[in-house]
Amino acid sequence: MRPPVIAMAALLVVAAACSSNKRLESAPAETVASTSTSAPASTAASTTEVVTTPAPTTAATTSTVTPETTPPTTAAPDYTLRGNGIGAWVFTDGAQTVVDALSTAFGAPESDVLTAFPIVAGPGDYQNDAEEAFLLPFGRTVCFANTLCTVHGGDTADVLSFVGWYYVEDGASTLATSQGITIGSRWADFLDTMNVGSGGCYSDGGGTTDDEVSLFLRSSGTPFSGVDEAGNYAVFSPDPADVTVVQMQAGSQIGTLYGDC
Repeated sequence: MRPPVIAMAALLVVAAACSSNKRLESAPAETVASTSTSAPASTAASTTEVVTTPAPTTAATTSTVTPETTPPTTAAPDYTLRGNGIGAWVFTDGAQTVVDALSTAFGAPESDVLTAFPIVAGPGDYQNDAEEAFLLPFGRTVCFANTLCTVHGGDTADVLSFVGWYYVEDGASTLATSQGITIGSRWADFLDTMNVGSGGCYSDGGGTTDDEVSLFLRSSGTPFSGVDEAGNYAVFSPDPADVTVVQMQAGSQIGTLYGDC
């Protein structure tokens, strides 16, 4: 250790001085105190550190599910042929309102005719020189490409209301009654909903539906009426399988004063 080495060197120096100088008598020995400081053993406390690792925290995940949005259902326009109108449009509705609505569905009218009936033949009976008759002084007939025609009438030419319709020989059968009766329907297929009258005008007969739509019928076999073997007018009964619808109508119509039957 370094402190004892330093003390020994000091004693050697003192001894050499005593031998070279005899005048010096025994001088008191110089004692150099050597203090050795030993650092106490450092005893480190043995500490066992228990480290607790917290469980990983899982952040709560909020999942937002956006509900599927169903587009609103739009009901298809109703063009059912009825005894009091067509679909949602009923007799007494404004003429132009009905014409505009049907034009949206069936295209622009193919004909639009305003007719005056200046001759008053009686209450609800107006006529003109063309031998036509109508319920009101003015009538307007509007026809579309699908052979549907609407009839409008009024006391003046500029204020007209929807009063009737007719539907003739549409090969595509695009319109029908609530029972499904349309142009070309067979009587045999609608025995419970077609009310067919007896008699008629030769091969042509008539009837109605349960919702008061008038039917014009035609037989391809036995006629509705004719002349029997004796030469007299007779009523016949055609086979329902041979009878089909050729025209339908409801409400007021512009008619002729004279006809065959």
